[in-house]
Amino acid sequence: MPDYLPLCVFRQGLLPPDCRRCAWWQTSTGRPDPDAAVQVRGRWLPSVEEQWGAAGILLYEESQRLAASRSTSLPAGSMATRGSVHFAPLGSLPRFRTLGFGDLADEAGFLFCLRYEGDGAYRGPKRLVLRALAELRKRGVHEVYAVAEPSQDSSSPRDCRFFSPSLLAACGFEHVGSSGTLYLMRADIRGLIHIAEQLRSLLKRLVHNHPTPSPAAWSRPRTTERPRWP
Repeated sequence: MPDYLPLCVFRQGLLPPDCRRCAWWQTSTGRPDPDAAVQVRGRWLPSVEEQWGAAGILLYEESQRLAASRSTSLPAGSMATRGSVHFAPLGSLPRFRTLGFGDLADEAGFLFCLRYEGDGAYRGPKRLVLRALAELRKRGVHEVYAVAEPSQDSSSPRDCRFFSPSLLAACGFEHVGSSGTLYLMRADIRGLIHIAEQLRSLLKRLVHNHPTPSPAAWSRPRTTERPRWP
């Protein structure tokens, strides 16, 4: 049965190897080599988690079902990650400032690096995005941004750094700016009642008897200080 987990420091090993060795959004120039990227992420993720909370969501599933869909063998009873999406405050992601979209509030949420394995076209990715927005709304985040690239408008994006514009639009995002071939899209989630309703409907339809994550899994220390990102 699929379930969700917060992307915490100790769960980073559940991400696909390519994700664990990528720090494109966490740096401002070039693309760090895998070893350097691992070190950058090793500093970035604990900082975000300590000051803001988990930096994403993992969708995992029992290995038996995944093995059947992938025609591969996995250890019986083990769990495997089927999808993931990252989110963090804009102020913690140096790369965004280099893309030419102008200055935005550091505390605004930012969604990035969506990965999903499975069929159903947009159903799985959409469910992940809606789940991420629901979590950010619970944290008191007012607005969430994401970067889309028109060539990604397919069920199998070639570049996980950017989203499909139509996928984001289906999740309540609006096009608010452009820079070269990239689109900046924004979702106002202060009154995101329709998103929560869509999410509940999707969970009922796609995953019967879907379990709700324990509140303890998402708990984090509260801080009254404004985060200062390295």
